Amino acid sequence: MSRFYGEYLGMERARVSLTGGDSPGLTVEGRTELSYQPLTGPDGSSTKIKNAMFGFAPAFEVGTTTGRSDAFGLSYEPSYGETADYVFSSVETEGAGHGRL
Repeated sequence: MSRFYGEYLGMERARVSLTGGDSPGLTVEGRTELSYQPLTGPDGSSTKIKNAMFGFAPAFEVGTTTGRSDAFGLSYEPSYGETADYVFSSVETEGAGHGRL
C-alpha cells in the first residue's frame, strides 16, 4: 500500500458505524460523515454496472456521495460513490498468497 501515499500521517482509534437500506452511510466518530445516494434511470431503478474490467465486485451500483471527512489535516468532500453486495471474511482461503506477490 505504500505506493498510494507519500507520507505517513498517523493513526487514531475511532468508533465507525455503517448504515444500510435506501440511504447507506458511513460515520467515523468526529472525523467523517458520508451518505450515499444511487443514480437512478428513467424508471427509477438504480444504475448498475456488471462485469466491469476494474470493478471491485461482479456487479455494483454507482451514485453520488455527500458529506465531509477531516482527519490529520486533510479535508475531503466526496462526490462519487459505489456500493455492492459482498461478504467479508477475516479467514484466509486455503492457498492464499502471503506478503508481496
